Amino acid sequence: MAVRKKFDLTHDLLRHTFISMLVGAFRSVGDAALQAGNSEAIIRKNYLDVTTKVEAEKFWRIVPGGTSLTKEFVKKDGLYIFGGTSETNGATL
Repeated sequence: MAVRKKFDLTHDLLRHTFISMLVGAFRSVGDAALQAGNSEAIIRKNYLDVTTKVEAEKFWRIVPGGTSLTKEFVKKDGLYIFGGTSETNGATL
């Protein structure tokens, strides 16, 4: 709660961001509904097409300052895994 107050964030901003970015990156309304505890109808109504796939992919690569993701961390078959080629550009990272 202290972080919310410090940065003047609404009570559900982080939840909305998580769901929007989950749907944006993985395009699975069912998975997002299951993980967020919402119905698929609510996800479709409020979170579908809120962000672009590119924006969502960038979001899921955010890491704390001073750290970085390994180049082998790629998205494949709708999941992030270590090793392989990326779904987004077909190139080995």
